[in-house]
Amino acid sequence: MWRISHRHFRLRSRRGFAFRSEFLNGGFGALLQDLHGADASHLRRPEVGEALRHAWLQARLLVIRGLDLSPDDFAAISRHFGPLGPVPAGRDHAKLGPGGCILRIGNIRDHTGNLISQPSSTKEDVLAQDGSCQYRPAERLPVWHTDGTFKEKPDAGTALYCHRAPPEGGATCFADAASAWDGLPFSQQERLLKLECLCSLTHHDAKIKKRNPDYPMLTEEERKRNPPRRVPLALKHPETGRHAIYGINSSTCCVLEHDQEPQLKRESASAI
Repeated sequence: MWRISHRHFRLRSRRGFAFRSEFLNGGFGALLQDLHGADASHLRRPEVGEALRHAWLQARLLVIRGLDLSPDDFAAISRHFGPLGPVPAGRDHAKLGPGGCILRIGNIRDHTGNLISQPSSTKEDVLAQDGSCQYRPAERLPVWHTDGTFKEKPDAGTALYCHRAPPEGGATCFADAASAWDGLPFSQQERLLKLECLCSLTHHDAKIKKRNPDYPMLTEEERKRNPPRRVPLALKHPETGRHAIYGINSSTCCVLEHDQEPQLKRESASAI
């Protein structure tokens, strides 16, 4: 459940652009204020991008409401936060925007019935009736994850834009992985710093397809081009210097010591 606090902060860029933000949950997540009526051309401006990026580093999650963006607008504004990474393999049918840099997520099909978006994990992947977002081990739901850990160069962040909301469901929750790390005893932090996670796009897709038959799978060639990657379980942010829980997510095959070799089977897609 979101908790609205009354803490605010105001950021001003070197070129004079300023806006006010309200924290959504303690010091995590910020709803940007004073942007009412701002259009895409306004948000594309470098001085606006500078202020947005500073707010992102401070709050770690930004929320802006009421925007009307084209794919080109969305890509241009996303570039304020860094270079745009490639859409993961096996999703060519769902690419759009300049150079195919945006992944369309949903259940949209073309006039012939072919899926032109990336489906979600399952229609059952919704919040419980009491609104709890706690992970339910027996169901392996909801699907918590960190984007892009299976990539050779993982993503620094993810930008989401809701083009058309479903009549029900579709809720997205965000967790503060940095505060989660800060809340651990020092002995546990020391232990986690010695561990790595083996993350695989193939593992992720095979696991999701068990719940949703429409979910695409990688070809054999795509598998070879996207091998499993070892990533830290706890990662230090290069700019803020804060540690955060990182490698445990829906693409994780197993957890290893730094010098431990994995023992995996091809059919182990339901391990985590």
